[in-house]
Formats: sequence, structure tokens, C-alpha cells
Amino acid sequence: MSVVVFRTANDVTYAGPDGYLWNPRCKPSGHWVLTGAVEYGRGYLSGRVVRRYSLDDIRENRVPWFWRNGKQSCFPTDIDHGTHRTWMSPPLVAVTR
Repeated sequence: MSVVVFRTANDVTYAGPDGYLWNPRCKPSGHWVLTGAVEYGRGYLSGRVVRRYSLDDIRENRVPWFWRNGKQSCFPTDIDHGTHRTWMSPPLVAVTR
């Protein structure tokens, strides 16, 4: 299995094959886990989750992270010390495997 790399304008975060996340700036805690991704709607569905992607979808590169205009369309979700979160800011600039 490969490592997924999430890049923002000034940071990088890695997701291992098991979904555990780490950042080079800090020691991995073992309590930060990638759970998937969500896609938010446009137009009248703006602000609503229209699709959820699993960790397997992310691993197999089946998530359309960006619209054709380059704006982010899907956002990673995680659990950090029991808190469910969606990565909204800062926006991603690249997702690689």
C-alpha cells in the first residue's frame, strides 16, 4: 500500500496505508486517523454533503479532489483524539500517492 500526501500552500500531511496521519512538524500520536473525504454540492446544494468517499477510495485514487477550474471540490475527513473533523482550511493544492 502507498502513502497519500496532502499538500497545502505551506504544509504537508501524510496518510499511511492504515489511515494514520502524521506531519513532519510533530510526532505521530496514533490518535489522528483519516476516515475518508466528502464532496460538497454547488448551486442550491451549496454547503451540503452530496457524496462521501471511503479511505479505500482515497487509496485507489478515486476521489475527484479538484474541479476543472482548479478549486477544491472534495475535503478530507479525520478523527483526532475522538473529534470528527473536515479539512476546510487551508485549501489543498495537491494530493499524491
